[in-house]
Amino acid sequence: MKVVHISTSDKGGAGIAAVRLHTALLSDGIESFLLTKLKSVNDIKNHFTLNPKSQLIFKLLDRIGITKKGSAAFTRNHLANRPAGFEYFSLPYSVIDIANHPLVISADIIHLHWVSDQFLDFASFFKKINKPVVWTLHDMNPFTGGCHHSDDCMGFTNSCLNCVQLKGTIDEGYADVILRYKQNALSKINPEKIKIIAPSHWLLNRSMQSLLFKPFQHKIIRNIIDGEKFILLDRIKSRIEFNLPLDKNIILFVANDIDNPRKGIVYLKQAMEFFPHAIVCGIGKNNSALDFKNFVDMGYITDANKLASLYNAVDVFVLPSLAENFPNTICESLLCGTPVVGFNIGGIPELININNGRLAVYKDVASLVSSIEEIFDNPEKFSRMEIRNVALKMFDTYDVVKNHLEVYNSF
Repeated sequence: MKVVHISTSDKGGAGIAAVRLHTALLSDGIESFLLTKLKSVNDIKNHFTLNPKSQLIFKLLDRIGITKKGSAAFTRNHLANRPAGFEYFSLPYSVIDIANHPLVISADIIHLHWVSDQFLDFASFFKKINKPVVWTLHDMNPFTGGCHHSDDCMGFTNSCLNCVQLKGTIDEGYADVILRYKQNALSKINPEKIKIIAPSHWLLNRSMQSLLFKPFQHKIIRNIIDGEKFILLDRIKSRIEFNLPLDKNIILFVANDIDNPRKGIVYLKQAMEFFPHAIVCGIGKNNSALDFKNFVDMGYITDANKLASLYNAVDVFVLPSLAENFPNTICESLLCGTPVVGFNIGGIPELININNGRLAVYKDVASLVSSIEEIFDNPEKFSRMEIRNVALKMFDTYDVVKNHLEVYNSF
């Protein structure tokens, strides 16, 4: 069985999840390959990117501003004047035809992951593909009219006309055009040839309600989290490693895009006013612009061992996001035995319980404060060893691989 995983990138939450699955399948003796548009990691076995000619065409179209459908310039022009405050919005076009790639042509199973950002062209791909396709969802975009998080909008179940996220753009009804375009593209493939995987029940339920994906079979399979790298370590030694004080409460958060309102940084900042003596550590890009009191900018960390040590160094990991599917960061923190606080939204409640953290009321700063405070004041309620042991069972690599193989073999 030859499985080809297709992902726009090999980094970010979705890219890392794809790489981990690909690597685990290889370890299990499966002939697995990874095809990405962007490559930032050079030591992944059987990892391929687009051929140089395709990459050159892609870059030239964008550089000279040709607005051919599928180019980045086309996307920018079409979404010009889009209101601020919304997350990524992407169009299902690409100037590159993935279906013609030799890896895809030779595959027995095609496994799609996060394929936005002008990587997958719906029309050409589903017209040419006549083999099993597995699609792991990492957000809502595959089945919406372009948005990656629809907030309270349920337009993806029927019609995306009058999209609030496209107010002021060239065509405010364009989300519905995209929805119909995707629907027409998917009609070219036998519904029994596509199976959908979601890491959370929340995202699975959204997908099963959608106009585009409700005809397809769905299955819950959690992402792989490396329990051999994210481990229990000595907290004092970890704090010394990062030059963090030994006698202070320490909070950790991760935000690679602090300007994205959905990351909820404003709520964490308000909450931290109630903890004037606590240290706040932030992982991500451009976090130095934040003006938290007692803030330590940890920069952008990709090394799993260093991340594990930092999770171990802190008292609590806080994820104030307003929209999440299956946050890898929560899983990593739990494997390191560190309790988590997050809002009761999306797939977060499926990961946090009374023994490993606290769920705060959505957008409620007072609830966020009391949740953090309870962990600070009652560390004995949160056994690091027990938190890790439960997480190991939840994210067991063997079970994840076994469940994927069952899907692959079910075609």
